[in-house]
Parts: sequence; structure tokens; C-alpha cells
Amino acid sequence: FKLSGTTDIAQETLDMRLVVVLPVTQNLPLAAVLLGAGAPIGGALFVLDKLLGDPLSRLTSATYDVTGSWSDPQVDLRGVFDTE
Repeated sequence: FKLSGTTDIAQETLDMRLVVVLPVTQNLPLAAVLLGAGAPIGGALFVLDKLLGDPLSRLTSATYDVTGSWSDPQVDLRGVFDTE
């Protein structure tokens, strides 16, 4: 995940953006080997992830706005398929 923005310590408020990316493509090679698909399949998935990693990670990402007070933050979905 990536968290950016500001927090006001005196007022105890937040104005931040949270980007969450599920690491699906990074785990596929290991899962293939563990499930018995073998090293060649795991290796091919590893290379595929390195070639197409960023576009694939966008498919498993979401961006949220985090605002409000520390005691009651408001988390609102800003968009999916967005890592910005």
C-alpha cells in the first residue's frame, strides 16, 4: 500500500490518499510451483510478471480518500484499477 497526504497533529485531522494493490501477480509463480505445476510454469509466470507487472497490478488496485478526525476517519473509495 501507499499512503500520502497530510495529517494535522494539533487538530488531529487527516487529509490523505491510500492506494492498495493486491500482489496477485507476484504470488503466481510461487503458487504454481507449490501446486505442482513445476518450475518451468513458475518461471514463465515470473517472466510474465516482470514484463507486464504494472498493467496487471492496476487490475488489482483501489484508491481511497482518508479524511476527517483521527477518532472517526472517513474512508471513501476514489476509484478502482488506479495506482495514482
